[in-house]
Amino acid sequence: MVFLFQAKPAIYDLTTRLEVGREVGWLASWHRDKMRRGDVVYYWSAGPEKRRGIYGWGNITSDGAFIHSRTTYRVAVTCRKIFPHHINVTQLRADPILRNIQILRSAMGTNFVLTDEESKAFSSLIAGVFDSTWVPEGR
Repeated sequence: MVFLFQAKPAIYDLTTRLEVGREVGWLASWHRDKMRRGDVVYYWSAGPEKRRGIYGWGNITSDGAFIHSRTTYRVAVTCRKIFPHHINVTQLRADPILRNIQILRSAMGTNFVLTDEESKAFSSLIAGVFDSTWVPEGR
């Protein structure tokens, strides 16, 4: 599966916290029962329009969610690629498929599932903005 993991800059600023090869525990409030080791995760930043968008991607590196505290679950995620610059939300809105992704309709939450069609559209957009070496393997 492919997911969007949302970060709020005041809590987790993707511009300063993403590091290739670094594993972090990410809040898994939604869809944790679907998350598996190896799944692709795109890092999405919330916030003002000019900074909202995709900053890179990684993989889930745990075998599902683990209890972080009495009330929260997390999954281990390792960053694989940080884009040279983020792909802004306006670029997603210009795409006929990506303009309808859930995070653009309702941004509440930290985890969003992408359909196969949306995942392919993400790969095409990334390859078009950068090149195919920036696309997650096997996508």
